Amino acid sequence: MSENSKEASVLIVDDTEPNVRLLAHVVKKEGYEVMAAFSGGDALSLIEKRKPDIILLDVMMPEMNGFEVCEYLKDHEQYKDIPVIFLSALSETDSKVQGFNVGGVDYITKPFQREEVLARIDLHVKLKKLQAELSNKVEQLKQREESLEKLNAEKDELMRIVGHDFRNPVTGIMGLAGFLEDNIENIDVAEQSDILGIIKGSGQKLLNLVNGLLNKEEKASISELILQELDLKTTILDIIDLHRPTAVNKGITIEKELQEMSKKTVDKHKLEQILSNLLSNALKFTLKGGTICVRLREVEDSNGAIDLTVEDSGMGIPKEQLEDLWDSGEKKIRYGTSGEKGSGMGLELVRKFTNLHGGDVTVDSVEGEGTTFTVRLYDQKMNVASNVT
Repeated sequence: MSENSKEASVLIVDDTEPNVRLLAHVVKKEGYEVMAAFSGGDALSLIEKRKPDIILLDVMMPEMNGFEVCEYLKDHEQYKDIPVIFLSALSETDSKVQGFNVGGVDYITKPFQREEVLARIDLHVKLKKLQAELSNKVEQLKQREESLEKLNAEKDELMRIVGHDFRNPVTGIMGLAGFLEDNIENIDVAEQSDILGIIKGSGQKLLNLVNGLLNKEEKASISELILQELDLKTTILDIIDLHRPTAVNKGITIEKELQEMSKKTVDKHKLEQILSNLLSNALKFTLKGGTICVRLREVEDSNGAIDLTVEDSGMGIPKEQLEDLWDSGEKKIRYGTSGEKGSGMGLELVRKFTNLHGGDVTVDSVEGEGTTFTVRLYDQKMNVASNVT
């Protein structure tokens, strides 16, 4: 017998006690652990308490014969993997075929040969062990496949977000460069310096994005918050400045109503993306001479809630598209007032990043009159303190 088989347990089921004693002696002598039952019913009761590694099962038994016992086992998920070897005086081919049809793995006729019984037991114990190892390997491969699919999905999401993140700074740089080129003679040195500062800031944002791609921790932060205390008013004004060239080129006025407040603990990058995407969206769909208003206010008695609102006097969103605005499926492409392409991905990110802060986004839009997006974020310092208490 194989060394690998010695720890196996064998259940012997036969209604004739001398047969059980003889088989038990032969099997135990080879190092197997022996269990015994003298009827089909007793065997099932024993199996419910402890599963054997293999069963030697007599066919001709009263009340419940061996074929019926085997059928029962194969019909129950928790027992169907136990190998069953029939031992019977029935040597007809029909009996052997029936044994295999009900799920037996082998059939030995009585009177049995000691060496044959031991060889069959050893073979099927090995096969069971190999099957278990194979199933384990398959499960491991399945888990690895799922893990790779998840990583691939995260990579795709990262590329989508980074691609979208690149667009706004690049647009700002190109817009400001064009603005300088067209108006260089009419711009004083102080304003030129301000514009160059904004261009430098946009370039720094691009560099940060590149560094983030090379930084594993930054990659992991797409679905996590990296918190810091911020002066929200200053951060919002910086983002508005990045979009100022586009507004100037389209003849759109950006108004600000920003409430003074203490610093709040949020994810700076995600807050910047939320506002940047909302502003970009508003600028796309607002006509020349239109107005965009950015508002910031604290919500009273709200455990640190802040409302950030972007309201525009633009084209508005058609009712049928408004209903599917947050649907993650494929969206209909919309074109802005100057032919800009809108895929809806920016709004997906707005909602994703807002939800990470425990907040939500609401939208109110009338086609032909304009759209208002309101983002409610929560001061994470207040939120954590509330959860602790």
